[in-house]
Amino acid sequence: MIAPLIISLLLLYPLLILLLWLGWERTGACPPGSARQPVTIIVPVRNEAANIAALMAAIRQQDYPHAKLEVVVVDDHSTDGTLDLAAAAMRDSGIACQLLKLPASKSGKKAALRAGVKAATHDYILTTDGDCRPHPGWVAGMSACLAAGNKFVSGAVRLWPPAGLFGRLQAIEFASLVGSGAACIGWRVPVMANAASMGFAKAVFAEEATGREATSSGDDVFLLHSVARNHAHQIAFVRHPEVLIDTRPAAGLKEFMQQRQRWAAKWRHYFHLPTKALAAFVFLVNLLTILLPVVASAGLISWLAAANLIMVKFAFEYFFLREISRFFGLPFRWYEFMLLAVLYPPYVVAAGLAGLSGSFVWKGRKTS
Repeated sequence: MIAPLIISLLLLYPLLILLLWLGWERTGACPPGSARQPVTIIVPVRNEAANIAALMAAIRQQDYPHAKLEVVVVDDHSTDGTLDLAAAAMRDSGIACQLLKLPASKSGKKAALRAGVKAATHDYILTTDGDCRPHPGWVAGMSACLAAGNKFVSGAVRLWPPAGLFGRLQAIEFASLVGSGAACIGWRVPVMANAASMGFAKAVFAEEATGREATSSGDDVFLLHSVARNHAHQIAFVRHPEVLIDTRPAAGLKEFMQQRQRWAAKWRHYFHLPTKALAAFVFLVNLLTILLPVVASAGLISWLAAANLIMVKFAFEYFFLREISRFFGLPFRWYEFMLLAVLYPPYVVAAGLAGLSGSFVWKGRKTS
């Protein structure tokens, strides 16, 4: 009884990968409109002194009329002068700029986003993070999809530059998450988005209450799920090489695991059944992958069957990740993939279990 169940679950996983690949192919870019609508870019920040000037420079380099751009930087109690550096970087840019500080009673990225939306003067809103670098076509590509009638738009984010082995493994793993989220949007079953590159109409944000105010994070996914309840066919992922956002990989293992724990901590609050089911399935498959040698040693399945199951899993992952990596322009070496494939199951299980605590560290502050 146990053996058929394990084999069935592990054989369903390649089918999931195939569906994700097909969903990825269903995404693309929206045709540019003849008129470019005014756009507000909201940037929640906390202690981004090392990055904010580069972000503001990238916004100034957007292939979009500066007179139709507005930037709203919302400071979440920084202690390093982030807001002053943002002001200096935007001086004489020709782009309207608002610099806001959260009151003492408010904190967290979700609160910063809400404050930014409230202050925005334009109907089309894009969001990014203080440590990101949008490519010059980002605003044009994202706003074109909003102008096409979409309620919510998700953009492609990559880890760049992928320096060193750890950086390259992070970049591929992160690309798999972005690609999977894009694929689900392609199938009209949105499960993931990233606030580093997302867009929506201001009216939609006001109408779609997330219902998860107790959590300080999750501004992106909760909003996506809220919009998906009534407008799943009006959500798009922009897949175009000129509509990219770059952000750096984690500097070390501790920062990496803190970030993944923060993401995993949100799943308990999801009200969207497909997202919870997908997260549980991926967790279970990777747990079973770790346990396969134990199951085979106990004689519940043969060693040959266990080896074949792992080989099929790795093969489907390899070709899907190779396709995603090509889009992002990432180096993809088979031996690095094999290392990632071996490390990935214990990492997923560890991150998932760590997320059960519901607390995490972000920007030097422990929260939930």
